[in-house]
Amino acid sequence: MPSGRTPYIVELAEEPVATYTGRLSGLARTRPAPGEQLEPQSGAAKSYRKHLGTQRTAVAEAAGVTVNEVYTTAFNGFSARLTAAQVEELKADKRVRSVTKSQVVRTS
Repeated sequence: MPSGRTPYIVELAEEPVATYTGRLSGLARTRPAPGEQLEPQSGAAKSYRKHLGTQRTAVAEAAGVTVNEVYTTAFNGFSARLTAAQVEELKADKRVRSVTKSQVVRTS
């Protein structure tokens, strides 16, 4: 682990695939209608994931962050090892909903 970096989960402000309602021009709704199932591999979902990827890359590059894991279906965000300065920069970014220290939780 790089010195001075702690694992975090960064939630981005845009909706994940499961709840996206189609508000952006050119990107169709991916949220299923009531009673229907999510189609995570549909063309609309793939297009929206590409959009989320572009946004994620912009946020990460602006803060000098290397993304470890990507989440897009039920949660829109990523995991990364961050410095204290990167945490503060991400928290100030309007494209970021939350920055939470990653913790392992064990049950007994």
